[in-house]
Amino acid sequence: MRQLRWIGIVAILISLSVFVAACGGDDDDDDDDVTSSDDDDSDGDDDVADDDDDDTSSDDDTAGDDDTASDDDVAPFVEPDERGPYEVGVRTIYLTDESRYYEDDERSRVLPLEIWYPTDEDDGQINTAPDMVGDLPDWALTALELAYQDRFDDLWSLETSAWRDAEISEDQPADGFPVILFSHGLTAIRFQNYTLCEHLASHGFVVVAPDHYGNAIFTNFPGGFKFFDALSFATSYIDRPKDVDFIRERLIDFDDDASSDWYGKLNMEIFGVTGHSYGGMTSLQIGAYRDYAQAIAPLTPGWIGPLPEDFRTPTLLLQSDNDSILPGNMNTTIKEKFDESTMDFKVYIQLQNAGHYAPSDACALFPPFMLTPSVGCDGSQIDPALSNAIVSAYVTAFFKSALLGDTRYDDYLGANHYPDDMEYSATLP
Repeated sequence: MRQLRWIGIVAILISLSVFVAACGGDDDDDDDDVTSSDDDDSDGDDDVADDDDDDTSSDDDTAGDDDTASDDDVAPFVEPDERGPYEVGVRTIYLTDESRYYEDDERSRVLPLEIWYPTDEDDGQINTAPDMVGDLPDWALTALELAYQDRFDDLWSLETSAWRDAEISEDQPADGFPVILFSHGLTAIRFQNYTLCEHLASHGFVVVAPDHYGNAIFTNFPGGFKFFDALSFATSYIDRPKDVDFIRERLIDFDDDASSDWYGKLNMEIFGVTGHSYGGMTSLQIGAYRDYAQAIAPLTPGWIGPLPEDFRTPTLLLQSDNDSILPGNMNTTIKEKFDESTMDFKVYIQLQNAGHYAPSDACALFPPFMLTPSVGCDGSQIDPALSNAIVSAYVTAFFKSALLGDTRYDDYLGANHYPDDMEYSATLP
């Protein structure tokens, strides 16, 4: 038994190191310029096209489509770069997709789900890293202590701004809160962007984030523990969209179930997807090939294959200028495909002096051996607090406008508020 535990410890450490190996080396300068989508503005800065100059700041004007918020249900306006009007609750649930059974694991696919949501509570149990990780076997906890060394106490004492297991807010839109799904990166974990998820929840969104079974660094759940599976690098291209489909269907069930805490709380007609790295590719897949997502926000995504010619899902694409984690010219190719797309609503951000992990909470969560210069936690790149602020503000404004039709946020989307730290372009409807 002791030998098996040490095998498990070594496996966790190997899984952690796979993250670095799979993602390549340190970020190097990328000589390929990212061009603006506007032929008259080749530097990519502050390039904003607005097809309706008179419709960017009205407090009462929301889109008239059936899948957007009604005029009688407009939330108070709060600037997207500020904390929203709600306190934030968070809870963890576990879903099992019985339709996908793994003989080797002798179990069906388990999807731990972190859910951030608006709450009226402003006191209680503050959310911590151990809450999100969950109860670990002793040997797994020992493995984490070995991996994190002097940083383990920092990780295990980490607190976020959410209240664990708080009551869901009663102050909700008539049709329930809109829903956003966040998809983590390769060998990452569902709460890798807790800062963004909590910010969105404070602005009235319910944000759900799964561990993609076998593709997360580990999947921890009652009665089981799954290490990262290297084969999932390929199989997740198919499995991740199925995860999103399954989670969405379960959320619909929760909203319809009178015995559920979520009964009548979720507006599943308003659904967006965001994600980082491999999760950014997942959001692109959903936006391109599923009709239930009204907007997507891929963050430093990978991508394989063409986008459909009729791809018109409103999209915020964020990249980093010093991202060499993605292989070859993938960043340039993705940007070219984005520029060629014909959607009426597109926003582009390129973070400056930033690496692949800038739009995430990697600096708070990674173990020391993964904090290479490519992560940018050593002061050599953009301040992680600043990059998180940029991502939170623009993604919030984008989803407020693209999902809810709230054009009050177009004023924010219509400008580069961080000209020293990002290049920016936008086409607004």
